[in-house]
Amino acid sequence: MYASKRIAYRPPIYSSSNVLAAIGHNRHINRPSFVNRDGTLRRWSAYPVKEDKRYDYITELMEKVIERRLNDNIGMNRPVVLETDDPKRISIVLAPIPPPATAEIIQQQKSRFESKQDDTLDDTNRLNSV
Repeated sequence: MYASKRIAYRPPIYSSSNVLAAIGHNRHINRPSFVNRDGTLRRWSAYPVKEDKRYDYITELMEKVIERRLNDNIGMNRPVVLETDDPKRISIVLAPIPPPATAEIIQQQKSRFESKQDDTLDDTNRLNSV
C-alpha cells in the first residue's frame, strides 16, 4: 500500500516509504479485536480477527506535508545534490571496469570443435583398450 514494488526507488524515497509503513504499523498495532454480536471474540483461525484499520491520521499527515511544502523557501526546482552514499554516484553502469574489446573476446574464445585430442571411442580404440 505504501510503495509499489515495480519501481526502483532512490534511497530517500525508500526511507520515507519505510517511515510511512512504520507509522501505519504503529497506529494499527493495538487495534481492538473484532467482537461478534454475542460478545465473543471473532476468530478466523488461531488468532483473533482485528477490527478494520482506520486512517484518520492520514489527513493530519497530509496537512503537515503541505504546510512544510508551502513554507519551504528553497522550492523543488533546484539542482539535486546526490548524497555520498547514493548508488548513482557509484557508476552509471553496473561493471566497475570497462568491458574488453570484442576482438580480445574473440581471441580468447575456445571452440569445442577444435580439439587436438580425439576423445571419442570408436571401434578401433575400444578394441585396443581391451
